Amino acid sequence: MAIGTVDPAKLERAKAVVNQMAATQREKQPEALVRLEARADRFNRQTWLHLGASSLVAAPTVVAGLQSGAIKRYVMVSRDRAGSVQFYMGHALAELAREKGAEVVFLDRVDALLVEKKREEIPAEVLEVVSGHQVSLIESIAFGQPLPRPGTETLNVVDLKKNGTLKREIVGAATPEQAQTAKNNMGLNPGKWHELLVKLGLMDVASVDVSYSSWVDMPTYGILAEAKRTLENEAVERRARKENGCSYVVMQPATISPALTMIKKGLSMGLESVYGSRRQGDDLTFAEKGLLTLLAIADPTFSHPWMDRERGGALLRFDRSERESFPKTEIKLSALENEIPLESIEVVAAPQADAILRRVFGWPEGWQRELDPIRILEQIEA
Repeated sequence: MAIGTVDPAKLERAKAVVNQMAATQREKQPEALVRLEARADRFNRQTWLHLGASSLVAAPTVVAGLQSGAIKRYVMVSRDRAGSVQFYMGHALAELAREKGAEVVFLDRVDALLVEKKREEIPAEVLEVVSGHQVSLIESIAFGQPLPRPGTETLNVVDLKKNGTLKREIVGAATPEQAQTAKNNMGLNPGKWHELLVKLGLMDVASVDVSYSSWVDMPTYGILAEAKRTLENEAVERRARKENGCSYVVMQPATISPALTMIKKGLSMGLESVYGSRRQGDDLTFAEKGLLTLLAIADPTFSHPWMDRERGGALLRFDRSERESFPKTEIKLSALENEIPLESIEVVAAPQADAILRRVFGWPEGWQRELDPIRILEQIEA
């Protein structure tokens, strides 16, 4: 039951992004895709429940599941604002699922934030479509506001805007209430869904739950960094109990995406992280990591030079090259701040910003093309 009005032109833009993910997986990881196809029976009798209040981060995993045949019944639970990028990405994933012959249920404007709302029951709309099925869970729901921790001093930061300009901004610390909301929505909500699904007998030994995190603990990641640690620790504890529904947390690097525009220094940090990884020989794309994630879950023997399994297998890490290059990234980010006068909170024009960024980071000419995927999605919001 889709409620929000869908603009066909905007849906086509979102579908183009999803289709590009699928093409990248086929072209760059053909052997991994064949290997996943051979193991699709592990998953394809299940209902895949996607709590999609941030449909971007999990999109490559869903795309891999659909084109490998691992996902045959797909339930999208969306609470995204009608007309938003996430709204259209959710619809684009549902369209791909239909094209691949999967059964699709799209639940629009269903609130999946159980912990924040102090709810002890799965929403009736969701329960109706998963009852009688065994469920695997993809949890990519509201991360909350990325603000410094309560009590942190006000920060001056330089942010790379999506149009290639620079702006110094003042960032205030989160309130205790905002910090708790972030912990509830990102850190604790996946565990509550897992708990209730197991209690209802809707997860069996073949079920999995997959959530998404990252290692980065920058000052302005603050309350999100703490929520992410909660998410990871909860998943490890669930696995240790050996209950149905094996838990995984995917540690993704700061891949260029609209999500980074929420974080001060997000785009400049993300783009430098991409270049830093490439300098070390890690050129895995966001789309490829989604495919390798699902293959790693389906096949415990699978390994990859840029993937690490940690904490009993609960953490699937694709962030080693970013972690190793980040000390240099931090130095460059500090240098970037020094390039903008402290007393100025004015936008630096794009040509001047280009010169500053290339000097500080050493980015190649034409680095702006790396932002093309964001610009495509920006057209949806326009």
